[in-house]
Amino acid sequence: MKKALSSPDLRVLAEGWQSLIGARVEQVQRPEANLLHLKLRHRQRGTLHLLVDLQGWAWLGDAPAGTPTTGGFITELRRHIRKARIESIEQLGADRILQLRFAAGEARPVLLLELFHRGNALLCENGVIVQALRRQEFRHRSLTPGEAYQPPPSPSDPFAASAAQFAEQLAASKRELVPALVVECNLGGDLAETAARGLAGTSAAALPAATITELWQRVRTLLDGERQPTIFFRDGEPVTVSPFPLDGFDELRDFESLDAAIATFRELRPLPVLPPDADERREAKQREAAEQFLAKAVQLRSDGELLFTHAAAVAEALATGEPDYRGRLKIELEGRELELEAALPAESNASRLFDAAKRLERKAQRARELAAVPRQRKRKAVKPAAPQEWFERYRWFIASSGEITVAGRDATSNDRIVKRYLKAGDRYAHADIHGAPSVVVKHGTEPPSAAAMEEACRFGLACSRAWAAGVASGHAYWVESDQVSKTAPAGEFLPKGAFMVRGRRKWHRNLAVELALGEIERDGAPKLMAGPLAAVNEAWLHRAEGAGDAASQRLRAAPRDGREAAAGRWIRDNFPARCEYKVNYCEAGAGGGI
Repeated sequence: MKKALSSPDLRVLAEGWQSLIGARVEQVQRPEANLLHLKLRHRQRGTLHLLVDLQGWAWLGDAPAGTPTTGGFITELRRHIRKARIESIEQLGADRILQLRFAAGEARPVLLLELFHRGNALLCENGVIVQALRRQEFRHRSLTPGEAYQPPPSPSDPFAASAAQFAEQLAASKRELVPALVVECNLGGDLAETAARGLAGTSAAALPAATITELWQRVRTLLDGERQPTIFFRDGEPVTVSPFPLDGFDELRDFESLDAAIATFRELRPLPVLPPDADERREAKQREAAEQFLAKAVQLRSDGELLFTHAAAVAEALATGEPDYRGRLKIELEGRELELEAALPAESNASRLFDAAKRLERKAQRARELAAVPRQRKRKAVKPAAPQEWFERYRWFIASSGEITVAGRDATSNDRIVKRYLKAGDRYAHADIHGAPSVVVKHGTEPPSAAAMEEACRFGLACSRAWAAGVASGHAYWVESDQVSKTAPAGEFLPKGAFMVRGRRKWHRNLAVELALGEIERDGAPKLMAGPLAAVNEAWLHRAEGAGDAASQRLRAAPRDGREAAAGRWIRDNFPARCEYKVNYCEAGAGGGI
């Protein structure tokens, strides 16, 4: 059964979606882990639902059931493309990647849908990844925010390949014909099997020139001929769906559009067989053990009865035979080999076998009883650890207006965050105190807000030596990214972690040295965040909607001596690890310290 759309399928699908250009995005949801749902509003066609299963499928269909999840990626995607219009839809090269370009005012965000392997969705702007559903590292590319998007190595384009290129691809292949057509020629399994009918099992490189020419004509006829979206059946079961005319099937069902065919095919697919849970596995093992015990007991009883039946022959064998070093003697009765204790008479050997059979029968009975008794104790649900995001390697917080803000922990990380993460459109903040960390504020669709920059200045001040010194207030400034340089003036040297700031600085003076602590949620996972009070307040209030009394506490701390242990105990008591999310946030005033 077909598991995913092929590259030619996606080409036809993207061509059919050209009528969606101009449609407005009304909502973006993620009903399942691998399913994205874009609710569109089209002037002529009304409301449409664009669905993408990142494991290899895309189609226009009915609104999906399920509770939509929220989190970092969906939130960021909504900020960029909600209310935007679709500007273009195309397949990226010949790979299984769909590229949707949007017009949102002056911005031109791009949604890239990678429909292979585990699948991924990436929000990009100006060729740079803004947010990724799954952060992934490959040998030749990195799918992480802030990095330039690099597609995987481009496969062959079957629609653009010439006869000579087709022949070269087959001649260079070390595979049989059908796998070579799938991999080297990028045809997909359906088209490859239809094109290679009668030639399956042949080595691709061993084909004569005349056969390659005939095969090329078949491929061109399939790709360029009349298209009819169809579900193909074999023995009454749906096998594949394709817009191309395929051979070797005993039943066909045609559809008006490829979207309708894909939606129906997915509904007809058998439900996946779920693996048994722990209790089911335990019960199955107990039943299997009981059966093995009983089978062995039956064998031992049969052997004991055989010894009684041939007691005289057994006694003679025990008297004349030579036992081994263990005192055991092997004899053969009615074609079966039995091992006896040479020091015991035949009746005692038979009784020994019957006793062993009884022990096994008791074990079998106990195993059946255990299998029938439901598990009384359930393991406590363990919440999986949330995957660490790139900014968690540094000091960080999320500004009240949504910008990710990072600060260095030492000279090495100061160097790294500026060199690696300070890009055009970002901003840089620094406290007016020696040894203060570099602070980088990442931009979204708009430059970082004034509120975000004030929060970044407060954060840089609180993360500096001012905290340990017990200073109550201080000054900080921020500049644009192009004002920060590692190039020192002539004759001077910049140490590791230090940077040269040129031009006018925007100052924030007399800022209180304080931090707030709260629990936020990103991608469905709770995280503790320490940052400026306004930023933690914003995250807390957003998360507390509907939480009732659970969201009743918050912590605000300033540098003071003598209260660190008490504050530590307060954090331990009010932020315990829990399976269900709760927000804790307590007002402690300026007298406490973390």
